Amino acid sequence: ASQDKLDRLTGNFTVGGDVTRWLNLGAVIGVDYYTQSGSLVTHPQSRYGFASNGFYSMYTQTTRNFSNILKATVKKNFTNFTNLFTAGFAFEDNLTKLESQKGERFYEANFYSINNTDPLSRDARTTITNIRKTRFFGNLVTGYRNILFLSFAGSREGVSTFMSRVVDKDPFFNYGSASLSFALSDLNFLKQLPWLSFAKARISYASTGKGPYAPYVIDYRFINQITTGGGYAYDVTGNNFNLEPEFSKNLEYGAELRFLNNRIGIDIARYTLRSEKQLIAARASYGTGYIIKWFNGGLVENRGLEIQLRSVPIKTSNLTWESNFNFDRNVGEVLKMPADLPTYYDSDTWVFGNLRSQYFAGAKIGNMASNTLNRNGKGQVLISATSGLPVRNEEFVTVGDRQPDFKVGWINSIRYKDLSLSFNLDFRKGGDVFNGTEYYLYLAGLSTKTLNRENPVVIKGVLQDGLENTDNPTINTIAITPATNVDFY
Repeated sequence: ASQDKLDRLTGNFTVGGDVTRWLNLGAVIGVDYYTQSGSLVTHPQSRYGFASNGFYSMYTQTTRNFSNILKATVKKNFTNFTNLFTAGFAFEDNLTKLESQKGERFYEANFYSINNTDPLSRDARTTITNIRKTRFFGNLVTGYRNILFLSFAGSREGVSTFMSRVVDKDPFFNYGSASLSFALSDLNFLKQLPWLSFAKARISYASTGKGPYAPYVIDYRFINQITTGGGYAYDVTGNNFNLEPEFSKNLEYGAELRFLNNRIGIDIARYTLRSEKQLIAARASYGTGYIIKWFNGGLVENRGLEIQLRSVPIKTSNLTWESNFNFDRNVGEVLKMPADLPTYYDSDTWVFGNLRSQYFAGAKIGNMASNTLNRNGKGQVLISATSGLPVRNEEFVTVGDRQPDFKVGWINSIRYKDLSLSFNLDFRKGGDVFNGTEYYLYLAGLSTKTLNRENPVVIKGVLQDGLENTDNPTINTIAITPATNVDFY
């Protein structure tokens, strides 16, 4: 049994005003403060508490998030040009303190308290996490006769997760963007077209940077030991003095067209998003003394097409029907991997069925990998000559891709006088799905596919006896009874 309680206070204060006709100053200050407490208990006679003769843990977490933004906005027009310039400063301070305790071996089976546990089994820990971010930013938007708009933006950001007590390390990095849009329908010769309501073309390029979401990954981290004679040893996460920011670069271009008094419209956009120097928390060799290490590496590219079709098929004084179609196609691919990490998998996705998310150069971002059955050159399954079971390949290879080929959404809104109705239909084509539920039922003998487990079967394939890749491989004839051979499943 478990329970959690949360007390939270959040709010913000906003102030601003015009200093002159062309200058505006403003500030936003926000705070989010909350305390969360909870406990987890397993009864000594329960399935999960039997081994420890009862388990009790409790925690109290206090979090204080503070943020503020100070900015100045300047509006100045010169003849045919409009100008809007914004400059500002932003700051965040996120602090979390976690106090936790645990104990085992209950004295009284039905009394849930840390005081009811064996003192020799008790353990306590205090974890403090503090991350601070600061950012200077500026943005300039210039328009010419409300037809042509050009904008530039830039930021210089600093993150405390890059700071070090051991080496001289700059926590600041820069990124920015630029965009251009052209309102074609405001040109005089296009204004004369009665069927064209609006037309705009646009292109933009933007880069963004970020630091690791976890603090204390630059310097060494140590924890006290109770199993190796005391003292201190490396924590789970190792250090990396050379860690750099991760950057993403996005190029997007498209157009928007509307016709027949805005009754029909289309918006098309194509994009290419590349993420380089990705911040990866990968598993390290246990010989290093820790388990996880952060480092930079890899190049991932996402290419996509987005199309929106808007229409108003019916529009009267009493009845209006608006219908919109959204089309989305994205192809994500790992283009490069670090030299010292040719393959990477997320251990949190390796949960059941020996299937996991694993990435290497050329893999899709929705890649699913597993070990498979060994086959000969003709594709026939290799069978062990001693057990009669297939021989598995321990190397993980691609077996599926979770990414869909494309997605379509159909959004409708119908209004008749004071009655309105809206609904949305989503379509998705492609994308592999792993049926873990069916696999578990299969292994446990609860699936209808296991009803014939008493009947001997011969697995189709050829024996791995040295002749498997010859012109005359040995066909498997070894019978297996699934009910008496758990490895069959």
